[in-house]
Amino acid sequence: MSNAQVTSLDSIKGAWNYESPKAKNKLNYKFDIDNKFTSITEHKETEIQVKGTYEFDKLGELDRLILTTPSKEDGTRTHISYHFIKFLGTDTIKLQPVNDKQTNWLRETKSNTMVFVRKTEKKKKN
Repeated sequence: MSNAQVTSLDSIKGAWNYESPKAKNKLNYKFDIDNKFTSITEHKETEIQVKGTYEFDKLGELDRLILTTPSKEDGTRTHISYHFIKFLGTDTIKLQPVNDKQTNWLRETKSNTMVFVRKTEKKKKN
């Protein structure tokens, strides 16, 4: 991990955007410093917003991002999703959805690996 940074709550804080290869889907994550996140998925004309919590753990040499969200029905159950995460720089991350038993980063394809770019605020000119 030469050009990558240490995965921490500070390094993930902010808004991250992903657009599918054919621009059919957009996924936006906003990670707050207090372990809370909001995701917005845009597909065709629909937009789905989900709020939950996140945490990091290590699986051998791999960093794993764990997202926990309440179920849509009644909120009494939770949904946990696991992603391997790599920082490609301070403003670019690569996520690969995995199951909780997976121990290896899979061969990267367009369908199993997402590259997110940090949304940066444009400075206003005076």
